[in-house]
Amino acid sequence: ADLGRFAVWLVVALVALYVAWRAWRRWHETRLLARMARVRPEELAQMIQGEPPPVIVDVRAAGPGLPLRERIPGARHIDLASVETVSIVDWPNGARIITYCDCPHDASASKAARLLAQRGVAVGVLAGGLGGWVAAGYPIEAL
Repeated sequence: ADLGRFAVWLVVALVALYVAWRAWRRWHETRLLARMARVRPEELAQMIQGEPPPVIVDVRAAGPGLPLRERIPGARHIDLASVETVSIVDWPNGARIITYCDCPHDASASKAARLLAQRGVAVGVLAGGLGGWVAAGYPIEAL
């Protein structure tokens, strides 16, 4: 009987430790993503007119059930899973990279920006993503 009670408390303790560890990781990841530089749609529109123009990276999920129908003009689509390994040698030297998505709190764009920043490039996140760009009245191109 004592062994059974001990086992129950051990399982409860392990589950509590696991939940606490997951909560801490989520909190830590959220703090890291929140620190990414945000670029408003108006700022991106000005950057596009300047020299060198920014490299705009669309990290929205695409697939057979999720076709991408439009994008910011000139944006490059890079799957979030391949951001760490994509070659950036052909990207313009000194150009700022702006990532965007269409998800709550720009989560995918922030994660992609963090991964690119770890590679030593200047990167920012489009605040509001594609929805923010469209709401600000800027053009999109059909795919």
